[in-house]
Amino acid sequence: MFFATFFNVAFYHEILVALAGQSVSIIRGLKFAGTKWKAVLMWALFAGLVGLIIRQLEERLSFVGRIIARFIGIA
Repeated sequence: MFFATFFNVAFYHEILVALAGQSVSIIRGLKFAGTKWKAVLMWALFAGLVGLIIRQLEERLSFVGRIIARFIGIA
């Protein structure tokens, strides 16, 4: 989860740079993501925890509970 989020931050940073009319650099995107590693780590932990909770709800609840948990997951 951390690596996916890390590379997404780098990717989106470079998209914004390209939309501003500047040239794109993979290294610059990775450096930017590296400066945000604490926020990336916290987001990855949060997203992983939410995913774990939703999975536990799906496993423990009846059919209706599974449907509700999936809607929460989609949101």
